[in-house]
Amino acid sequence: MTHAYRQAMDAYFAHPSPDFRVPDWVLAEMEKMSHRVYTTGFNFGPLQNGQELNTGGYVRNWDVCALYRDQQGNRLIVDQRNRFFEGDVLEVLEPGQKPYTLTVRDLVREADGTRTEAANKATEVYSFAVDRPVSPDAILRRKRDED
Repeated sequence: MTHAYRQAMDAYFAHPSPDFRVPDWVLAEMEKMSHRVYTTGFNFGPLQNGQELNTGGYVRNWDVCALYRDQQGNRLIVDQRNRFFEGDVLEVLEPGQKPYTLTVRDLVREADGTRTEAANKATEVYSFAVDRPVSPDAILRRKRDED
């Protein structure tokens, strides 16, 4: 969330104007974080229907699935947090950057060097092929499957 706010402020200060609009990708970030249903708060008088009772309070459409561990050539090595699969498209969040996607290819369980179709063992180390450098501060996330 802080990243989205920072990007919105930086964009405004780079081009301040009365008709400034937050970039669409920054607004999309607000929906990708675990959050409660958004309201206008008290901006327009007393709060109306400000409490969500039907969903347990939180909207969670994306999961953090891995954290950067290392990169060796064209192999990204990650610590798994939530399962992901060969062929999945993951979003990569890096400080100060617009998110971008990587497709999981040639997924390997690092403990024994075996190829696998699923990174589904919590906190294990996996690697997969990438075609670009990835920041050591990167967080990788995956859109949840529709239930």
